[in-house]
Amino acid sequence: MIPRFWLITPDDGRDLAPAIRTFGRLGVRGIVLRESGPVSGLVDVARDAGFTHVFAHARAPDAAASGADGVHIPDGADRPPGPWAASTHDPVAARGALDAGAAYALLSPVWKPTSKPEDARPAIGISALLAAGPGPVLALGGVDPARYRAVREAGGYGAAVLGAWWRDPPSLAAFFD
Repeated sequence: MIPRFWLITPDDGRDLAPAIRTFGRLGVRGIVLRESGPVSGLVDVARDAGFTHVFAHARAPDAAASGADGVHIPDGADRPPGPWAASTHDPVAARGALDAGAAYALLSPVWKPTSKPEDARPAIGISALLAAGPGPVLALGGVDPARYRAVREAGGYGAAVLGAWWRDPPSLAAFFD
């Protein structure tokens, strides 16, 4: 089963291994390694930390050969061979990705992203998330513990986070209270 809560790495050049280990201890089981450099070493760290679902973003030069469970592609990109997942920006594209065989679809921005303060796209809200229909469509953009609970209470599958949690990994514990 696809986890209902995922992390996305920030691709900002820092050593991610300590934070990935902390997130694993907190019980997070899904991660997208959204790095522009090689990720095979991070796949190993995530596995050792207890992550059960590890996807490498297509931007990583070793995404397909990294040992990850699949390749995460940006909206509109060609599907890679093997398991894959997708970023999407409207419910029709999210549903289309799942119907085409994606393991999960990220749908954003459900709320204004904290990781992209310059992002001018309007937030699409929980109603758009629910319009994608059943299956693992994950809210992305501005997700905090209260909004994650709101997604789940409304019947949404789950969410992925990037934003501030990479600055303070222990703050993710609030998602599991």
